[in-house]
Amino acid sequence: MKIRTGLILAMVASLFAVNSQAAIITTATTLDGAQEVGPVATAATGQAELTLDTDTNLADFTLTVSGLSLSDITFPSGGLAFGAFGPVHLHNAVAGQNGDIILPFGDNAFYSATVDGFQLQATDVLAPANLASLLSVSSVYINVHSLANGAGEIRGQLSTAVPEPSTFALLGLLGIGMLLQRRKAVKA
Repeated sequence: MKIRTGLILAMVASLFAVNSQAAIITTATTLDGAQEVGPVATAATGQAELTLDTDTNLADFTLTVSGLSLSDITFPSGGLAFGAFGPVHLHNAVAGQNGDIILPFGDNAFYSATVDGFQLQATDVLAPANLASLLSVSSVYINVHSLANGAGEIRGQLSTAVPEPSTFALLGLLGIGMLLQRRKAVKA
């Protein structure tokens, strides 16, 4: 009877831990011209990673692009192409369709030159409406617009995100496993 009570308590504790912890969602994609709606012939490619904390609505975004330089995405006057929205955006639409911008990256401070392209690093707080789009990540894509291809040079659809399990939930599951092993040993 003690083992059964301990097992039930461990299960309840692990379920509570899963529900009380913020989910950290990490997703990534590869960007290329073939994913653009109306594929673009380009040598440019990119790698992106998005980490979302559902408790704080903070999104950490990193994009590394090769084959496009900062001069390919900025006006000769030095301002980022496409004004306040900047040349890189997260859009809401499934693969093969274009969608509305849900998160623009228009701050010059986000961008830095690399040997063969540029990198974008940003942390932003998302509006609740945009959080819902990101939680159904298969409908979100990253688009890099250039001066040569204003509709989009390279694109990458984010893959379905999986929340990372909380430490307490894992400990609870470990406790359940240990209780089950002990129960088997007691019966034997």
